[in-house]
Amino acid sequence: MSGRIDLSTIDDDKEIIDRIYEASDSFSLNFSSLADRFMVAKKDSKVLALDVSKIFKKNKRSCSSRPIFMENIIKLYNEQISYLTYKLDIYSKPKIREKINKYIGKYGKDSLFSNKLSREDLAKFLACNRPALSRELSLMKKEGLI
Repeated sequence: MSGRIDLSTIDDDKEIIDRIYEASDSFSLNFSSLADRFMVAKKDSKVLALDVSKIFKKNKRSCSSRPIFMENIIKLYNEQISYLTYKLDIYSKPKIREKINKYIGKYGKDSLFSNKLSREDLAKFLACNRPALSRELSLMKKEGLI
């Protein structure tokens, strides 16, 4: 509803940002399955949490809002699957430049230099080393690519 929350994981003692949630983003998480992940509020945040198990109770089947709710959940899961495919594509790239290009393809060149993400957070998002990311960004800038 407001703020910024990162969904992260630790891999080889290094934090990787799996997803960044900002104001007006919707997400669905089963918190009992977050054993290897954690959420970090990067800004003061407010989240509306819904207990969806109440919607799925047998006595709620005739609820007029249930089909709309179900449709929205399916759309949300579709978006999450698409996003996970995007992140897997980033993780599979062996070179930092390829990771950066994937990021630019989704968010644009201007997003690299906005105040949205710090260099450290961008490195965590791309699952790479911050100094190496900075070097590659400098090279790409020198080559006129960004």
